[in-house]
Amino acid sequence: MIPLFFLLNIKIDFDQSHLFFPKIIFGILLLLGFAILILYGKDFIKQMVKGEAKRSFFIEGCDKVKLIGTFFLIFIYFLLLEPVGKFIPNTGFGFVMTSIIFIFCASLLYMDERSKKNIAIASLVAILAPTLCWYILGYVFNLTLP
Repeated sequence: MIPLFFLLNIKIDFDQSHLFFPKIIFGILLLLGFAILILYGKDFIKQMVKGEAKRSFFIEGCDKVKLIGTFFLIFIYFLLLEPVGKFIPNTGFGFVMTSIIFIFCASLLYMDERSKKNIAIASLVAILAPTLCWYILGYVFNLTLP
């Protein structure tokens, strides 16, 4: 008979633990990509052979500035996360500061009317949301942040 107390013994490799969720997300994205290929790939290939396939990356009427701006902000967010976090290591400082900047810039990007009131609300949300997440995750649930 196998003792069940081994289920209570958990070993965490902190050098690799931060890679756990990205691997799960990558796997989910791969599965979704395959699902798209299975559902739409055959029709797309038929359209390509007939010369009827649309070759435009953008959908008509899309806001290219917001799309490209969002990709740029996400890239900069992940690029700055670790260097900013090294100022005060193991505290979640990198997460809080880069998230505040990211949320504020994304709010400005998607804001239709940039009035003082809207900018003040965006600033308040940009400060409160990451700070509250940092507190709840770090102190209530005892989870480490980047």
